Amino acid sequence: KSWLQGALDSYVKIESNQLRLTAAIESGGRAAADLIPVYQRYAAAIANTTTETTGSVMALFRQAEIFGVSGDAAHRAVQNAIALGAAHERGADSFLRATTMMEQGNTRMLGRLIPGLQGIRDQGVLMTRVQQRIAAGMRVAQAETQGLGGQLIKLKQEMEAVITKQFGPTVAAGFKPLVEMARSAVK
Repeated sequence: KSWLQGALDSYVKIESNQLRLTAAIESGGRAAADLIPVYQRYAAAIANTTTETTGSVMALFRQAEIFGVSGDAAHRAVQNAIALGAAHERGADSFLRATTMMEQGNTRMLGRLIPGLQGIRDQGVLMTRVQQRIAAGMRVAQAETQGLGGQLIKLKQEMEAVITKQFGPTVAAGFKPLVEMARSAVK
């Protein structure tokens, strides 16, 4: 795939994700215009210290909104899901439902998902162990970012971001009239 096609694909994906995030926020009765800049700052901070991209973190925020948590609670749920994913060598999305439930006061799913926590009935003990796993996972996520593999991932992400920001909007603006003309010719 050419860098031009990559820039266009990335731009279209960002545009689509932004529309979906807006819809998720507004479906919960909140103002997307106020919340999206907050999420963008959170996402940039998380992406700066992990191998997650700003786009992947924003997608997690969209899911958190769909699951019924917003704002700071969504930030904690996303950050905790990323940490647990790193600790257990799984994607953050596999833990997001459980961490959003934790933000809503329900820890049962975390007890089922995390090995070694299944039989714990005492909520205080369970939360202590969950917090230990989250802290350990965040250390893993940050350490991975500092290693050679993590640095190569970050370099690739940064190069893609530059190309997308520099050329994506221009390419999209140039292609849109061509696509519209082709669609009308086909009809």
